[in-house]
Amino acid sequence: MKNICLILILAFVVAASSSKAFGQATVRSFNITFATTGDDKDWNTQLRVRLVVNGQDVASLFCCDQDHNIDNWKDHTTTDRTLILNNKNVTLAQLQNATLVIGMTAKGNDTWIFIPTLRAKFNDGNPPVEWTWGETSLVSNNTEASKTFPIPPKIAE
Repeated sequence: MKNICLILILAFVVAASSSKAFGQATVRSFNITFATTGDDKDWNTQLRVRLVVNGQDVASLFCCDQDHNIDNWKDHTTTDRTLILNNKNVTLAQLQNATLVIGMTAKGNDTWIFIPTLRAKFNDGNPPVEWTWGETSLVSNNTEASKTFPIPPKIAE
């Protein structure tokens, strides 16, 4: 009986020491959700999303201007996309100094009103972390329009 208790205690100590602290978990993926509210994104408006940490793009998305149907993000809909992870060693702690840059270039005139939500998933089983910003708009007339969103700190729950 003593051996079984000792083995269980040892297994618990090993498991506890092998998991990373909340802020040191590495990111497995980033997803972004756009809740389009009052004005849609035209199908031929190109979207650019960059997650910047210490001046470097750690994840990015350039898309969504080819298909007449799926690339027209209509009013009162949500659209999810996965960012390409350019740095596979990003931690939650590093994201505390990050910014999210969302931009678009229209072929013509486009005003898009949306609420962005960024979601990070981790390699070690920590729960996903999510950031949502308030409603914003981008206006493009054949030019790049962008906004920068600071990543607010997250505290372990």
